[in-house]
Amino acid sequence: MSKITIVGDVVNIKSSMKLEDLMTIHKYRPDALALMGGEDGKDEVFRVFADPNAEGSVQPYAVVFSKAAQDGAAYVNIHIDPKGDAREYVADTFGVAITNLNKVEEGLPSVLESINNEKAAMVASIEVAG
Repeated sequence: MSKITIVGDVVNIKSSMKLEDLMTIHKYRPDALALMGGEDGKDEVFRVFADPNAEGSVQPYAVVFSKAAQDGAAYVNIHIDPKGDAREYVADTFGVAITNLNKVEEGLPSVLESINNEKAAMVASIEVAG
């Protein structure tokens, strides 16, 4: 589950996943970073991106993580100008995106484990002749 912290006029949204792990998932299973919905469950309603070369952002239909904290966790900082209660402002402005982010992140540890296991098996099956 992501963690939201407000410091002054900045809201920090920190992923429960490491930036490097999100990039690995994007490389091998990009569909795992999408939340599907709609009438038939086939419409993409939200997506998580991890790109250290991009500008981090939070939109109703996507979040882009571009930085890693000291512990490796992906995060994005957004400048805000709340009128009144900053928590209410963040909940109203980013609540849908954060809820969807948490839904996507829920399944990512098992996806990452599967990727790592498959990659380890592949590497073990490769013979280097020389």
